[in-house]
Amino acid sequence: MKDAARHTANEPAQPPVESHRFGQTVRAFRVRSGLSLRELALRTGLSVGMLSQIERNVTSPSLKTLTKLRIGLDVPLSALFEDAGDAPGPRGPHSIVRKRAARPALDIGEGVLKILLSPATAQNLQVMMLAVKPDGGTKDTVVGVPGEKAVVVMKGVLEITVGDETHLLHEGDTIQFDAETPHSFRNPGRGETEVMWVIGQVPAERHI
Repeated sequence: MKDAARHTANEPAQPPVESHRFGQTVRAFRVRSGLSLRELALRTGLSVGMLSQIERNVTSPSLKTLTKLRIGLDVPLSALFEDAGDAPGPRGPHSIVRKRAARPALDIGEGVLKILLSPATAQNLQVMMLAVKPDGGTKDTVVGVPGEKAVVVMKGVLEITVGDETHLLHEGDTIQFDAETPHSFRNPGRGETEVMWVIGQVPAERHI
């Protein structure tokens, strides 16, 4: 018993996930862009009431709603995970690093916790860890911006539907697909599933 306790004490502690107030961040970007709630509603297709509830942290956005918000606000997904005062700001010497103890997390409901692994300066490539509870997943299909998505199952099992095809992935399995193809996923297992979720977005063309 003493040996077991000594071994546990020597193991590195799991760093806590930073608290994140999603609503304040959404409002900060909306105000910074000079948009009213009604104007953002027109951009996203979400109701003014829903946007108001999100900004007041009354409700958590689903994965589909999260995608609509980042497109409507024209910001990278990583920016929505940061606290309002942190995003975006001057790029410090460690801005390309995301420390394990400083991973923002967002509970999007539906039994899914999204943990951001990319640094705040990430633009066209976003890396996240998703923790999906048993029977958790997306209620609706999701359509992303132009680019690709890749999923690596780190633990458990994941059922993912891309277009008309459904795939059952186990630990170590990988899938990669066009982000604009409608897709959804769920955890059909009895334990929590952890997946690495990578989004590669096609950069917008710059014109002189």
